[in-house]
Amino acid sequence: MITFNDYDPEMRLSSPHYNPNPMKNNYLTMVACLILLCTGLNSAISQAHLAFLDCSSDSISLCVADEGVRLPVNNKIYLGEGHPDATSCSVHLSQKTRVTSFCNGPLQYEVRLFLYDTSVPIILKSLTSVEMDSLSVADLSFDSELSPDSLIRQNGIPYTTGCFRYHRIEWIVTDSCGEQAVCEKKMDLYDCFKPLYNPPHSPQTITSWSGFVTMYTSDIPIELQDDCTGSNDFLISFNPEYYAPDSLVDFCDAPGWGIIFPFDFWIADAGRDLNCNGSIEWNERRVEKEHINLIFIDNGGTIHCYDIFSLSGKITTPTGEPITNAYVTLSSPGHFFPTYITVADGYYNFQFQEYAPPDITIHVERNDNHKNGVSTLDLVKIQKHLLGIEALASPYDLIAADANNSQNVSAIDLIEIRKLILGINSEFPNNLSWRFVREEFIFPDTTYPWPFYDEAVIHNLSEDRVQNFIGIKIGDVNNTAISDASSIQVRSQDHFPLSVNDQEYKAGQIVEIEFTTKDLKALQGFQFTLSSPDLIFEGASSETINISEDNYALFGDKMTFSWYQGEEEILNKDDVIFTVKAKANASGTLANSLLLNSEITEAEVYTMENEIYRPILTIAKPEAENTILFSPQPNPWKESTEIPFFIDRPGEIAFQIFDLHGRAIYSTSANYQRGYHVIKINSSAFEGRGLLLYTLTSGSVITTGKMFVLDK
Repeated sequence: MITFNDYDPEMRLSSPHYNPNPMKNNYLTMVACLILLCTGLNSAISQAHLAFLDCSSDSISLCVADEGVRLPVNNKIYLGEGHPDATSCSVHLSQKTRVTSFCNGPLQYEVRLFLYDTSVPIILKSLTSVEMDSLSVADLSFDSELSPDSLIRQNGIPYTTGCFRYHRIEWIVTDSCGEQAVCEKKMDLYDCFKPLYNPPHSPQTITSWSGFVTMYTSDIPIELQDDCTGSNDFLISFNPEYYAPDSLVDFCDAPGWGIIFPFDFWIADAGRDLNCNGSIEWNERRVEKEHINLIFIDNGGTIHCYDIFSLSGKITTPTGEPITNAYVTLSSPGHFFPTYITVADGYYNFQFQEYAPPDITIHVERNDNHKNGVSTLDLVKIQKHLLGIEALASPYDLIAADANNSQNVSAIDLIEIRKLILGINSEFPNNLSWRFVREEFIFPDTTYPWPFYDEAVIHNLSEDRVQNFIGIKIGDVNNTAISDASSIQVRSQDHFPLSVNDQEYKAGQIVEIEFTTKDLKALQGFQFTLSSPDLIFEGASSETINISEDNYALFGDKMTFSWYQGEEEILNKDDVIFTVKAKANASGTLANSLLLNSEITEAEVYTMENEIYRPILTIAKPEAENTILFSPQPNPWKESTEIPFFIDRPGEIAFQIFDLHGRAIYSTSANYQRGYHVIKINSSAFEGRGLLLYTLTSGSVITTGKMFVLDK
């Protein structure tokens, strides 16, 4: 093994005597050996065989603004903060380095990660062979997204926490002469992701009752998303230099009255303890300037700068839930009005000063996240309606079922909704995601609600007037859409296990994957996404259920499913529900590559009782195993997580958590019946944080896993 300070390969490369010709290199090496042997320095030549060209003992700091650093696809920015599969406070990392060697032939190297400079290695890059170029230089690299460690591969590498804590990355390379060199790099990964601020497009009303108004940041609807900071952990300030969550404004001295004007505020994320004093100060946080549009009004009666009246209302679902992000616009010939976008309470409010146009049209529109609330269960209900088994209950449900906006419900609507679920289409081609009806509108025929109108006309407005609207989410006939957010709802935490047998495959091989179930359930439908970096999916078939090309969509290394059955399908134990065919583009195993998730199509299973379950994939080894342990959900985690497992026979299960020194810091045991179970863990039950190991013991079988617990 060599050290990095004893040899300077840059000098060799820049020397006028250096020739990249390998034969001449060998000749020069022989000459150098004779000289060194004569002077007693024979050990130096071994150190000159192999060296890193860019290894430095200085630590480096990286974030998503730097090349090779990116958020994992399951970060909560993409999946939503409440999604059970979402991760946070971690990034994927790609890095390169260069080595040189006088020895001809390939080099072998591997890359290891030591989280927070601990002594437990995690493999980032398995032992890999690489050839040198004509200058006897080889490029080495790793990508954490391709790590053999499943936790790192799925969730990335966690941020460091400040206070001079680093991760250590170790590059180990061996040349064809048997010489070995090691480069260790300290790395600080920090959060520089700018929080995503979703400003309300409609101005926020600030009311004065006594001539002065105190504004509080907590009263202003500020929606924020960040890859690490939770939505409740931001600090919102009216001052950029320190935390000031309130501001006193003289009403009549406000920048404007009855008009929209921008008001600045500052967002601070959770930050890091950089000075190691045990607390996080304002200057240890990332601070971003934003603004919100405000309108000052007076309702107290003590200040009469002007007299006003309003046109307002509330926009709700048929079940009374307020709808956010609804664009409310007013129109009148010769007049211009700003657009009002509803927030959490669903209200809109337009104010007029002494005069309003004689005729005002109110129009409501929302057209985002078409998949919100839309699932295969909606297809089941529409199919039953078309077959006359169970009619849709209300005119609002009929409007929701008319996905292609043809003013009737037909099999074509089923096709459009299924394309949306499978990810073939990202929106309905001929319809908006939401439609709106005046609250007081009476349908002449509740079995045929067309036509209806998304607007109302107000005549001769001279005093306060209220006009409410009902919003209908297109495609969602069972009313599961989230009306106050743009993310998709997680509707069930109960699990339905699907099983496949592990297979080993080679590049170019055709792989057939048989999906079975050990639960005797009456399936009505299912939907989910399959993915594998090693496989190109080609199709699916079944001799048990009626499945065709209409029930799945192919996206290369991803595949989506949406299947439902009008009649009850009783599946016996170990029935092959369906078979997926794929072609391997790399060698590997199903256990290390196949995932069932919600990346494109939300993962759900439905029974004939309209119960919703979350499917979870078990991959069994060819030899019978009576215990299958899954990754914690979520992982990394802060306050609580759930660890699923499956056992083939009843018995006692012992669960333990260990720190990196091998000390048991948590243990529990209980008797379980055969089937799928979940162990719930709270971080308050033990003191360990960071990377931890856990075991599940069932009889003589011990299975292990890794988790990462974040500091609170």
